[in-house]
Amino acid sequence: AVDYLISKQKAGGGPPQYRYTGGIYLMALAEAYGMSETPALKTAAQKAVDCAVNGQNATGAWDYKPNSERDDTSVTGWWIMGLKSAKVAYLDVPDKTMKKALDYIQKATPDSGGNASYSSKGGAVKKGGGSNRMGAVALTCLQFLGKDRNDKQVKGTAEHCHNRLPSGQNPDFYETYYQALGLFQMGVRSPYWKKFNEPMKTSLLTTQVKEGTFDQNKGSWNPEGDKYGPSWGRVGQTALGALMLEVYYRYKEVKH
Repeated sequence: AVDYLISKQKAGGGPPQYRYTGGIYLMALAEAYGMSETPALKTAAQKAVDCAVNGQNATGAWDYKPNSERDDTSVTGWWIMGLKSAKVAYLDVPDKTMKKALDYIQKATPDSGGNASYSSKGGAVKKGGGSNRMGAVALTCLQFLGKDRNDKQVKGTAEHCHNRLPSGQNPDFYETYYQALGLFQMGVRSPYWKKFNEPMKTSLLTTQVKEGTFDQNKGSWNPEGDKYGPSWGRVGQTALGALMLEVYYRYKEVKH
């Protein structure tokens, strides 16, 4: 799988398709390099980092194409996740790139916390008004970019996020994924994580396919019923489910 990803890398370090794929592609290469430390992977992962750095908008955000006049918080979240993995793997990630990304997320999120704006255009960053998914993205990104869990903007966003509990009847894996990352960083003993954790586990464990054989999708999650599930299919839905269950082990709780 890693060899395949490397074989598809463009000259500038990016994947065949920029959009959301870019940040996820960077995250995959950075994680693989961090676990293996093989030279070929380091070269490919660093090229992907450089692609992120060179494609960042003037505002600090990212969009469907590099150096765009449009900012997209949803796309930006995935690039930040990729750069976070790159820093953990000790790849060369410029501090100014991360500072610009933080500046964008702070501007897009209400000062007292809440849902970040989904998109802006023309250099003026719109503040707030996005979906609950964008609130979860903001909560995770603010903390991964260095803001303290006691920061007013972080706490306000966490307060909003933890009141939206996962449900097997109406799943939203995109939102739940970012909620899990961000609320875990608020502290495993915090009321935010305690309120969210059990419903998340119950939702994931009760909706996973348990009957039949692996050829009949045992172990996966059905994409149907999730608003965006059909667009990324069973593999994408199952990847997000697995990533949510890895939150307990994958990222250390940041000590502030």
